[in-house]
Amino acid sequence: MFFDPKYIFFVMLPGLIIAGLAQWWVKNAFQKAAQIPNMQKMTGAQAARRVLDSAGLSYVPIEPTRPGSFSL
Repeated sequence: MFFDPKYIFFVMLPGLIIAGLAQWWVKNAFQKAAQIPNMQKMTGAQAARRVLDSAGLSYVPIEPTRPGSFSL
């Protein structure tokens, strides 16, 4: 068994290019969507509180985080 250099060009390189384009597309879509304000003018904490309260989970605390402190 030997390593064929053509494998890099015909299999790995196109796969990396497609993965990179997909990553760029998703990141770009998230950045555009983050600029659209919601219609209720609610913060995420307010929306979470409303959802939890409607499910009868008013005892569940909501903790703030720093913007961008999570990764996808």
